[in-house]
Order: sequence, then structure tokens, then C-alpha cells
Amino acid sequence: MRTGDIVLHRPSGEEWLVAWADHQSGYMAPCGWPTCEAKIADCTIVREADDNDSDKLVDELSRSGRSDAHRAAAAPLSRRGRMSRAWLYALLIALLYVGLFGNLVGIVPDPAGILLVLPAVIVFGAEAIRK
Repeated sequence: MRTGDIVLHRPSGEEWLVAWADHQSGYMAPCGWPTCEAKIADCTIVREADDNDSDKLVDELSRSGRSDAHRAAAAPLSRRGRMSRAWLYALLIALLYVGLFGNLVGIVPDPAGILLVLPAVIVFGAEAIRK
């Protein structure tokens, strides 16, 4: 759940547009007035926002003067962005490993060594994306 998603708040039976979702605290807030918070566990995603819609709503909330708009901006802005960071971290780990191994041995890393590290990078990247 993230900014821009449409959720069904089961206790009220209402569909809400998500202003922000804080997965660490377990709470989210819908757009609208008066502002309120609800447990993420009480909501079911009806429609996921795409990256452009989510980013656009974050911008609109920041201009709205809403007192908790900073929470939308602080949340990850896009699924694509989280994926990119996860894969970047995995790639950096692989490059670090290959670079350190090459420096310790004093030779250019063997392509077979890179292929040995690649499955671990893929598994790590996939795990990081799921979180």
C-alpha cells in the first residue's frame, strides 16, 4: 500500500484514496477531511496506483497544506524506485565482492567467479524487493 492506491476500509465499508501508508507503524491515512488514521491491516487494496499517479498525488499533497503531507513525501515514492535501489544494492555487493577478490588475489576476476556470485545477487535483489 502506498500513496495513490485505492483501498477498502473494511470496518467502515468505505473506499479510500491513500494519502500515506507507514508500514513500520502499521497505519495509513486516507485523503479527505477530517484527517484520520487507520490500521493498514484493516484495509484491502482495490486498485494500485501506478508510479506516475502516486508521484503526482505526493506533489499535490505537499502543496495542499495538509498537516501530515510530509508523511506521503517520506514514504517510498514508487515501487519502481524501491526495485531500482534493491537491485543497485545487490549489484554493488557483487562488484565489491568481485573487486575485493580480484585485489586480494592480485588478478583480474575470473568470469566464472562472477557467475558464481550472480545467483546470490539475484536472490538478494529479489528478497530486498519483497520487503
